[in-house]
Amino acid sequence: MNDKKDENTPFEEEIKNKEEENSEENNREENNKEENTYFEEEEENSEENENSEEETAKKLSDINKNTKMKNTKIFLVLSFFVPFLIMGVMFARAGVYPFGDRQVMFSDCKQQYLPFLKEFQTKLQNGDSLFYSWRNGFGTNFLAMIGYYIASPLNFLTFFIPVKYVREAMAVFMMIKIGCASLFTAIYLKHVYHRNDLSLVAFGSCYSFCAFMLGYYWNVIWLDSVALLPLIALGVYCVIYEKKYKLYIISLAIAFFSSYYIGYMICLFVALWFIVVTINKKFELVEFCENILKMALYSALALMMTLPLTLPACIQLQYTVGTDDAFPEKLEIYNNFAELTANLFSFVEPTSMEGLPNIASGVICILLMAVYVRSKEIPLREKIANLSLLGFLYISLNINVLDYIWHAFHFPNFIPYRFSFLFSFVMISIAYRAFSVFVELDKKDIIGMCLLTIIMVCISVFYLEKKAVIGSLIAACLYIIFMTLYEMDMLDRRLLTFFTSLVIVAEMCVQCGVGVHTVGTTSHDNYPENEEEVQELVKFADDVNPNDFYRIEQTDYSTKNDGMIYGYNGIGQFSSTSYKSIINFTNDFGIVSKRSSYQYLLTSPIASMLFDVKYMIARDYYSADDITLVKYKPSNNNKVMMYYNKYCLPLGYMMNKQINNVNLENDSAFVTQNKVVRAATGIKKDVYTVLTPYLFNCQNMTYKKEKGKVYSYSYSSSKYKQGTIDVTYKAPKDGMLYAWANIHASDEIKAVSDHLSHTYYVDAQRYIFPIGYYHEGETVKLVVDAKQEGTNKIVVAYLNDDVLEQAYNNLSDEGLKVEKYTSTSVVGTITAKTDGTFFTSIPYEKGWKLFIDGKPAETKDVMNTFMAADIAKGTHKVEMYYTPEGFISGLILGVMGLGGFIGLCVWDSKRKNNKNNKEKAAV
Repeated sequence: MNDKKDENTPFEEEIKNKEEENSEENNREENNKEENTYFEEEEENSEENENSEEETAKKLSDINKNTKMKNTKIFLVLSFFVPFLIMGVMFARAGVYPFGDRQVMFSDCKQQYLPFLKEFQTKLQNGDSLFYSWRNGFGTNFLAMIGYYIASPLNFLTFFIPVKYVREAMAVFMMIKIGCASLFTAIYLKHVYHRNDLSLVAFGSCYSFCAFMLGYYWNVIWLDSVALLPLIALGVYCVIYEKKYKLYIISLAIAFFSSYYIGYMICLFVALWFIVVTINKKFELVEFCENILKMALYSALALMMTLPLTLPACIQLQYTVGTDDAFPEKLEIYNNFAELTANLFSFVEPTSMEGLPNIASGVICILLMAVYVRSKEIPLREKIANLSLLGFLYISLNINVLDYIWHAFHFPNFIPYRFSFLFSFVMISIAYRAFSVFVELDKKDIIGMCLLTIIMVCISVFYLEKKAVIGSLIAACLYIIFMTLYEMDMLDRRLLTFFTSLVIVAEMCVQCGVGVHTVGTTSHDNYPENEEEVQELVKFADDVNPNDFYRIEQTDYSTKNDGMIYGYNGIGQFSSTSYKSIINFTNDFGIVSKRSSYQYLLTSPIASMLFDVKYMIARDYYSADDITLVKYKPSNNNKVMMYYNKYCLPLGYMMNKQINNVNLENDSAFVTQNKVVRAATGIKKDVYTVLTPYLFNCQNMTYKKEKGKVYSYSYSSSKYKQGTIDVTYKAPKDGMLYAWANIHASDEIKAVSDHLSHTYYVDAQRYIFPIGYYHEGETVKLVVDAKQEGTNKIVVAYLNDDVLEQAYNNLSDEGLKVEKYTSTSVVGTITAKTDGTFFTSIPYEKGWKLFIDGKPAETKDVMNTFMAADIAKGTHKVEMYYTPEGFISGLILGVMGLGGFIGLCVWDSKRKNNKNNKEKAAV
């Protein structure tokens, strides 16, 4: 066993006791001999085993403590820069800008993370509040969005970065986090296993390029916490073995702050890891209980310090669709365990959206399992504890109940097995343990590795591509050859480490290339689409309306968070923090809506009127005959056109109190909008007249009339797998026609007439869309190529523009005149002609406080979605102020947590000083 641990590590203050420089060397060595470390344990107390342990300790000490290299930091430096540069080279090879016209933005990274980061950057640079943003979702709790998506400490560096380079900054951030994952793993391995050589770089790379990282590196919001896992594991080790706590508290706090979602998984893992590390160390019951209390205290302090951010975010999450998942009623196994095991091999395309768990960590980690099991230097209890944890994580990846618990009592929507990085870390830790402890390999070790390789190949040939099997087999053969040469004394330990590490890094380099190729890239030059032209028009609108509050939307979206990417107050949003109430409302009201997103597009003029959409921006198709929109301003190059909405109400206005009783669940969105307009204005006429189909020409499809002139379509026989819905409508008089479709048979519906031929991409989303202006008697045909089973509903309605104008006039003369507004406040005046309901198109949240004439007013949610309040007749001053729900409580608890941590540090420092003073006095 090593009598003395390596000195001068980067985290020396966290992982070594402070001792006086003039204390006697012999006393320190004698005390260290009494400590229990991974290399100083044997369960048997016989004299024979003690002698054997001493002999082994001497050999391990000679191998692992090179006096020339023990204090160097070069291997830690390389542990960061080797993966960092490898990732950079692979990005460049894929043509990522500035090495080509590609970018690393993929899936949610493109649709969510970058828009949110741009808004975060804008707020930092403008000194704006981080509490709330008007850019998305009618207005959204931005602090909760930060907590879920962009709390990475690196993101604060965007303050110094020009806006046009934020995409490149995100790519560099990915590279930094990949490098940090390797560095932190190397620090963990160096401290726990007392090695300081090239193997730190190699096994650090195994973690930074494990399949989880390579499949999900684009999911940059998780990488900070994943990278910090080794430091948290080391922190647990320090608490148990060295009675030190700072590293654990600080690393856990940063990880939970960066992503409380991944942080939750890490907290579960810490509980299991604590048990494993405790078992590895000989302990007494009193010590065990003491450590439990310490871990509970340290964990509480760490989590408390994050509460100013995480508490509001967690509260917000309770109002989202993610709370709908129920605990599984029965046990279910997802995949064949043999197929899952085959996925341990390298060069397999990692799962980036859907597929098997990402568990590969390098072929070397598989081979060293044989050495670990046979090693006599590793106590049996340690083997049982570590392998049990690895096995439990392995099983968790394949059983629905455990998967549900690991994912915070939720089944993820795409991107499965989000905790698989825990499996990779444990496997790498076990493998490195085996790599560090063996002194002399024997033939049985070599045979064990060969048998393990043969077994893996035999399993993998049934599930993996040949190139992955052959590549992994070649890597395994190289490792076995080097270890065989070492067993034959043809290589010394340093050369074995050198050659093995080179092969590991080469393997990880190839695997990185496979991962980047699998995830892919997207176009750099046209993202977001027509950015300069759209922002030109947005700036023009802001100059025309310098103090007014209004919203802008687009006829089609570039991302699902265009408000934040282009910089205007918008409605559309795609976020896991989206309120469930808004998802339900938009779905019922005829606005594009999915599980956690809603998009405005070009929809009903009723929606534009009620929700303060003053301008529409069109890039591609647009029906210029729409009587509700007027051409307003083209971009300088005429690629983009801004339209002005003739019927646009302000942010708040008076409605009749009947609005509180509207039922949104109706036969179609047209019926819903008719009811809302009737209740809000008191007008007895319908704004939409639902039409009866004029002609049916369906193939292999049958139609049936439902309630409220809704017609449904389905296959006329079960033998059909394809058909056509073909239905024609006739305009009753001159005016606009709109369609609403609930289509399951296809992603698109086509509108065809004498002056129109356009395809609408409905993608199984129910929303109202315009199909053009028609003169009396003109017809329009709606066609759907049915390729899937299911019931399909189509409704077409005529817009009564006279009723729309009357409704607008009734509501606009009692509108809120906004005098000033910020991200967290709105101040204005309103004149109510009668007692009624003051309605705002602001999503209802408890964080909003409303004051009428300086007095607090009770708010309520109208249509289960928007903030409103009943006010009396007369002219009133209206003030609205926002503080995220839970922020004040989180801030108080956070300050208490930080104060507790500082107090603990001060108390501990004084205690150590007193102890040192007593020791000096005794000497």
